[in-house]
Amino acid sequence: MGRPPLPVGTAGKIRFDKLGKQRVRARVEVRDYDGETREVNRSGPTRAAAERRLKEALRDRVGLPTNGKITADTRLRDAATLWWEEAEESGNLSEQTHEIYQRALKRILKGLGGLQMREIDVPAADRFIKAVRKNNGASAAKTAKGVLSLLLGMAVRHGALGANPVRETAKISTGRPARVRALTPAEETAMLTKVAADQQARQRDVPELVEFLDGTGMRIGEALAVRAEVIDLEAGVLDTSHPYGDRMITMISGDGTPTHHRAGDAGLLFPACSAACATPATPAGILHREHS
Repeated sequence: MGRPPLPVGTAGKIRFDKLGKQRVRARVEVRDYDGETREVNRSGPTRAAAERRLKEALRDRVGLPTNGKITADTRLRDAATLWWEEAEESGNLSEQTHEIYQRALKRILKGLGGLQMREIDVPAADRFIKAVRKNNGASAAKTAKGVLSLLLGMAVRHGALGANPVRETAKISTGRPARVRALTPAEETAMLTKVAADQQARQRDVPELVEFLDGTGMRIGEALAVRAEVIDLEAGVLDTSHPYGDRMITMISGDGTPTHHRAGDAGLLFPACSAACATPATPAGILHREHS
């Protein structure tokens, strides 16, 4: 009966060969994750130095993947190419998410692209995220952290990393949130009066848009996405269940595209002043004129 093979991912007994004066080789058999047994060896001026270098080499081999796509030697920029291909092939990225991920990936490649997988530890990931926080703000740092975690998660699945270092990085501080306060009736009147008195604002139909926002509480992207078909001027209702009533205008590479959806509401009531502002100058009113 033959000797049983080494367990997968383990090494045998280290052996030493004297190569010459002040030159020693340490060698050991390792059974990799593909089931194959290979010899790993390192040399040094002394037995202790050779053994130390060999153990470092064995450490770096931990998690050698069976498919060979990503290993501990793979640089992050190369792993990022594979991750991006998988992300695009999944078909789960909206246009806006695609844009956001690309921006974050550019920052990641600039800050960490040359590192090998074995070199990306918690301190390296933490330094990078803090640098993004300092230079680009908390929001950009959160996005970069999320994308880096997804990328390194793939490396873990391939066996190139034993754990995802991003999970142990410090929490990103966003500071104390600003207190939300509604306008008083006097402040509301003053705002609408000032906007209405501004000549440039009137030329661009801004007063009507501001009144529409003020009366509905909608966000700017939502208000700009409203179409005439979803407004019942007589009832003073905006139908958000309509195919064109649940969208938001978002910026995608400089172009406004309705992509986001409002959740939950089937209809939105708004006061008479806002209904009046829906014609003729607001986006909905302009479309109403064009279709009439």
